[in-house]
Amino acid sequence: MVSSRVRGQSAMPAHRRRRRALAALCLLTGLVLMTASLALADADGPLVEVVEVDGVIDRTLAGYVVDVLERANAAGAEVVVLELDTPGALGPGASAVVDAIEASTVPVVAWVGPPGAWAVGGGFAVAQAAHLVGAAPGTLLGAAATLDLAAAPD
Repeated sequence: MVSSRVRGQSAMPAHRRRRRALAALCLLTGLVLMTASLALADADGPLVEVVEVDGVIDRTLAGYVVDVLERANAAGAEVVVLELDTPGALGPGASAVVDAIEASTVPVVAWVGPPGAWAVGGGFAVAQAAHLVGAAPGTLLGAAATLDLAAAPD
């Protein structure tokens, strides 16, 4: 029987092999970091504080996020995760959150998710202020978003 493949050559394209290797490396790194964090975690303190920022960032939502950041700093939390899905901010809401992130001694991670989520306008400013930013596939992260003027009310 004759094979068309050269010995040692995979049928999978090189870019797919690289993606899989990168995904495996990221997964392994995450597992190592999680295991180390769990080993060092104090049983009576929060390990990670997660805040959902869903909708327009107004004064009320901004005040809540600022309060969580202040409590996390006071409690010595290891990290605060802001889960962002926001079309922007009204008034000084985003500025207050940005100021609180910049004043935080606890690392702040902004995660734009789940898939289909937005972080534009004031939400983008919040994401930029975070120490680390991640985004789920199919999300929109940027300074502005295009609008469908045909669907806009007259």
